[in-house]
Amino acid sequence: MMDDVDTTARLRRAGQRPRSNDILQMILDAQTGDKDGEHAYGRKVIEDRYIISNCIILLMAGFDTTSAALAFTMYLVAKHPEEQARILEEVEARFPGAAELSFDQLHQLERLDAVVKESLRLYPSVPIMVMRQCAQDTTVLGRFIPAGVTVVAPPWHIHHDPQLWPEPDEFRPDRFLGEGSNQRHIATYFPFGLGQKTCIGKRVALLSLKTTFMKVLRAYKLDICEQTQQPMRVAVPNLVLNPEIGVHLRFTPREA
Repeated sequence: MMDDVDTTARLRRAGQRPRSNDILQMILDAQTGDKDGEHAYGRKVIEDRYIISNCIILLMAGFDTTSAALAFTMYLVAKHPEEQARILEEVEARFPGAAELSFDQLHQLERLDAVVKESLRLYPSVPIMVMRQCAQDTTVLGRFIPAGVTVVAPPWHIHHDPQLWPEPDEFRPDRFLGEGSNQRHIATYFPFGLGQKTCIGKRVALLSLKTTFMKVLRAYKLDICEQTQQPMRVAVPNLVLNPEIGVHLRFTPREA
């Protein structure tokens, strides 16, 4: 993978590969200042090793976190089959007879969006590692924080705080529907982080998650089975939240 990224970058610089509207091209433009014919006098801003590492992080982080989020979402709708019916009813009501759902159509499915958001609230992919360094001495809620101190904002704890989320351990997608959902403080829900350093792969991850989930849901009815762990226990083997023993479900083909 490292060689592929390095080779593609070199070929694009040499003009042997066309420009492309992707993250690699954006980083190459930032490196040389070369965008639409403009140059930065050959001054390099970003070293090649950082280009390669950032592209690999984007791919790997999007894969592991998205697969875990997909497993948790399938587990939740298997426990709550009424949500499967609601999502499919919304699809049929909005896009009757649609064999495939486009990017724009997926974004119009409010129930699907609410289910995915509630799944990520209950099981945030990165449950702890949202950190920021205090730039200057400050006081927050009466607590003094000196400059240079690293502040950790753990999504898991904030997403399960009963003062912020009534019945926080309950699966309730309706939390993310209606006008009230837009009045919630931004720092009460951040499965992808916050601010300028929010997850660069957020949109890709959500698109992949929703696309795969809908492919499965339209083809199969999901149910819990004898091997399903209840309640679900989780582990964090490599910074990413995962089901402790995987997710075991019964897949029943839907009638055509």
